[in-house]
Formats: sequence, C-alpha cells, structure tokens
Amino acid sequence: MNYGFYRVACASPELKVCDCSFNSEKIVDAVRQADSEGCSLIVFPELSVTGYTCGDLFLQTELQRAAVNALEFIARKTASTSAVILVGLPVSVDSAIYNCAAVIQKGKVLAVIPKTFIPNYGEFYERRQFTPYSKEAPNRFVDVGAFKNIPFGTDIIICDESDYSCSVACELCEDLWVPIPPSSRHILNGA
Repeated sequence: MNYGFYRVACASPELKVCDCSFNSEKIVDAVRQADSEGCSLIVFPELSVTGYTCGDLFLQTELQRAAVNALEFIARKTASTSAVILVGLPVSVDSAIYNCAAVIQKGKVLAVIPKTFIPNYGEFYERRQFTPYSKEAPNRFVDVGAFKNIPFGTDIIICDESDYSCSVACELCEDLWVPIPPSSRHILNGA
C-alpha cells in the first residue's frame, strides 16, 4: 500500500473456450505485465481459466482436471510476484461442481470462493452445470489439485500480512446483484 492506495488491475486477456493451457499462459502474461506496473491486486473474469461458455463441457472431468492443472501452472509461474491474483475456474467438491474464484499469491492458492447465486433465467442456465454454494454453509477446507487444506467458502477475507488495514473479499457476478450481496457481510467483517 502506498499512501493508503492499492494499485489494482482488472485484466481480460485473449481466451479460447475450453483451452485451459492457452488461457493460463495468457493469464500469466497479464499478471507479469500488471506486476511490472506495480499492481498489488490483479483480478480476472469469472471462469477465466476455461471460458464462461463451455456449457455442458463443464461436466466433463477432463475439463475440470485441465482447469486445476492450469491453476497449478498459474500459481507456479507467478510465484515470484507478491500481487494477489484472482482467477475463475470450475472446482469439483463432494460430487458438486462450483463456479469459483481462486485467490493466488506467491505460488500458493490462499482460498477458493464459490459463487452463491447461480443465474437460471433468460440466456443463463448455469444451474445445469453448477451448484450454488449456500450462504449459510460454513467455510471449510478442501484439496484442489496439489493445493491441500485450502479455505473454501463465501465468507473469506484475505488480509495483507504487511498492512492489516488492507483486506479484500470476493463475490462472483450474480452474487453482486442480489438484494443482500455477500459483499455486505464482507464489509461488516472488515473487507
């Protein structure tokens, strides 16, 4: 933090639907650019690792595995940056598939935040592939690929160890547009 401000980047790199290798390389390139410009927080779009429009391919274990491999690649390739990085990917937990944001820093996954409100109207049919995470469900710990005991839930706040006055939380797309979004709870708890 510099004079009470964090430099934040919102990146939307070139993407190929279902091509996690290509997408993860583009994400790493964007992280390197933002890091070189002094960004402390770098945010990528919902499902940025796979693409949003994979449809029923989200149900394929091959795509789920490729997304987790891409997450490991992104973490490994960005380990030298101290920026906090948020990328989107499908995560399978207990036979359910969640639309998630993974929080990465210094080569580690700090948390995985699942989407709570899954749109199922108009052109959206996410409930066909994704399970909504219950806002009443307690935070828990999960294994995601090589990353073990990762905090998983919606009430996770990431604090800057060098400056506890900075803390961030995450919500995904539709979560923001409901009458009481997760960010209301996050703010009340210090984010």
